[in-house]
Amino acid sequence: MGVRRVARPVPSVEAATRLGRVLRDAGYEEGRVHEELRIGALTQAQAFGVAQLRSGRLATLAALFLAGAAVPEEAAVEAVAPLGIGELEAAGVVVHGPEGVTATVRVEEYEGVLVASDRDDAHPADDYVLEVGSSTRQAAAFTVRRQVDRALDLCSGNGVQALRLRTHAAHVVGTEISPRAIGFARFTAALNGVDGIDWRLGNLLEPVEGESFGVVTCNPPFVIGPGGGPLYREGGAPGDELSRSAVVGVAGALEEGGFGTVVSNWISRAGEPWHGPPERWLGESECDVLLLRLSTDDALDYAAGWSAAELQQQGRSAYVDAVERHRDHLRQLGAEAVTAGVIVLRRRSGVVWRRREVVSTAPRGPAGTQLLRIFDAQDFLAGLEDERDLLDAVLEPAPGARLVRSSRYAEGRLEPRIAQLALDDRIGLDGRLPVRAVPAVERLDGRRTLREALGDSAEHTLPALRDLFARGFLQRREPPV
Repeated sequence: MGVRRVARPVPSVEAATRLGRVLRDAGYEEGRVHEELRIGALTQAQAFGVAQLRSGRLATLAALFLAGAAVPEEAAVEAVAPLGIGELEAAGVVVHGPEGVTATVRVEEYEGVLVASDRDDAHPADDYVLEVGSSTRQAAAFTVRRQVDRALDLCSGNGVQALRLRTHAAHVVGTEISPRAIGFARFTAALNGVDGIDWRLGNLLEPVEGESFGVVTCNPPFVIGPGGGPLYREGGAPGDELSRSAVVGVAGALEEGGFGTVVSNWISRAGEPWHGPPERWLGESECDVLLLRLSTDDALDYAAGWSAAELQQQGRSAYVDAVERHRDHLRQLGAEAVTAGVIVLRRRSGVVWRRREVVSTAPRGPAGTQLLRIFDAQDFLAGLEDERDLLDAVLEPAPGARLVRSSRYAEGRLEPRIAQLALDDRIGLDGRLPVRAVPAVERLDGRRTLREALGDSAEHTLPALRDLFARGFLQRREPPV
């Protein structure tokens, strides 16, 4: 598929702040829009039709800015008041057409941020600015949220990560190689009435060379493609080189104690485990490393997944050709598998550690607090001379953790089958534990040591509780004096 490299206008920030107020006054929130219009699970085309059939201010705004529908001018004027349609048209936010008023940008609400991006009909130009997608949500969920002086959003795109960093950082820098993306990021910031973000144009860490940060978030164009695809997706570097550069760069940009999060894809060659490449990239870094595997696909499955746009836009024959071309490219690279994952780093003096985890379900809510518990637990466990020394620690369930049990009927009676600790805001790690360990977990009240809570079951249940502690489902308290 040919890639259009046509420069297209960027909406002006003029009137953006006032448009943001209009949307918020109308209750333009992700959950409310999806609930009231019932478009959360629909495709773009289906949402377009549903939004047009609804009535009311919120429905009209959703039809304009979310579904991309043409709205009768009278309804549009009423929906955006007291902002004038003429002001939005002058700013390049809407245009008039034979069917009514149409928005030139998509606006969605995510985690309290109004996010501007390109409409789907602009896809797939090199400078296309993506909406909130799965990798956006992953980068946000796996970012450690703590108060810092300086934070960096690397490969800012539409700017949502930088705006979220601004809530817990005094100074935020956002970098982008695309001037058009920076224009959209500025528009997104203005929509939310947020200033104080230093937007810089340049490739990866070049605009911040020599600077360090307390928190870094990076969601780069990580797809490993055969070339010819849009730069916003594949980045233009061979293989997984761009991911490697981003990961190594983030590790070097962290201040002492700083945390970095990179969403990435990487290649495993014959006989290489899924975690091999990032561990090799970071072999000399002064960072603790938590590797979170989201998925691992063989070359054919990976190629099929990332060629789906061809099927939708050009049909089955073009799709098959695209899959074969992509698969052959991966084979030429020697790729036996491709892993999608998240790499969480912490810069620290002294002996550093590495930990690997497989994410079994999608992250839900802000998972940064669970990440901090994992780092604290790994520090503690790495300092033990013997694993059984953990018995002298005082553990308790993490805030919000709840014990969930399921049972089944067997031989005419109800028997416990599965037990697990569950968290509302979670990374997606497995919190299951043996049923026989449930009584011990119930006795973890923040006052007893593990030795006291486990009693005679210590030998059988200590490994399970150690895993729960290491995965952030349990937390440590200082023993009472």
